[in-house]
Amino acid sequence: MAKIANVRIGGLNALGEAFSFGWHSLLPTIEVMNPTEYSEAIAGSFEGEFELDPPVYTEYALWYDDSTTFTQVDTAYYDDGVLEATGQAFMSVAGQGTSAPALPAQVATVITMKSAVPGPGGRGRFYLPSPNVNTLTANGNWATGYLNATIDFIERFYENTTGFAGSGPWVIGGASHNKDDLITTFRVGNRADTQRRRANGSPESYVSWSVP
Repeated sequence: MAKIANVRIGGLNALGEAFSFGWHSLLPTIEVMNPTEYSEAIAGSFEGEFELDPPVYTEYALWYDDSTTFTQVDTAYYDDGVLEATGQAFMSVAGQGTSAPALPAQVATVITMKSAVPGPGGRGRFYLPSPNVNTLTANGNWATGYLNATIDFIERFYENTTGFAGSGPWVIGGASHNKDDLITTFRVGNRADTQRRRANGSPESYVSWSVP
């Protein structure tokens, strides 16, 4: 069984609530960098794909409210499902959309990852943080421009995070971090989804009426 890196990017949404999303990558048999160095490399890749050359930003960055920030990368190395080491790196990347507020935290864009393995065991997903309200059309679906910007971002980011020494292709790692099915396709649907964990983590107030 190959070694696996579980990588997570974290940050804060417009309300100051924490979010995170991540994936699994194969590691080379001979370790080239430790988890902290790996996290630093991923942070550099993310910053580079979000901010092409400030003040020039990618189209993807413009779909995020400017109070949405991406702040850290956490990496854990697993060998056959057994945790070996962890590392962390910090960054400061903010959305560049200033014309519209962010959607509620539970409104998420789902990135579906598929491998050659058939059935649910050959698929995975992660949830990107909520973008701004301009991403939705009148019928409640994601705007075509936002969908195209998202999949373009995923393509560039995947290529950058698999192109440096010590990195490897993304895989369906599974909850036990011990699978290594290579991802062959990334897919983004036009329907906005709800991430239940983020919804449960958001404060909720009620208006009620008692039957006399």
